[in-house]
Amino acid sequence: MELYENKRIYQLFGKFISTINISLQIIIAYMVIPINIDAWWKIFSFIVAYFLADFINGLVHMHMDL
Repeated sequence: MELYENKRIYQLFGKFISTINISLQIIIAYMVIPINIDAWWKIFSFIVAYFLADFINGLVHMHMDL
C-alpha cells in the first residue's frame, strides 16, 4: 500500500480505473433504460454492472498490492 500512496503513476492509474468503472455503469444504464424489457431485468442489469465494476476494481487493487 505504501508504494501506491507514494507513486503518482499508481494514483493516476487508480483514478483512471475508477473513471472506467463509473463509465461502464453509465453506459449500461444508457443501453438498458430505453429497451422495452421488464423492470426486474433492468434491475438485474444494474446489479450485474455494479458487481462487475466492483470485481474489476478489486482486481486492480490486488494487482497494485503485489
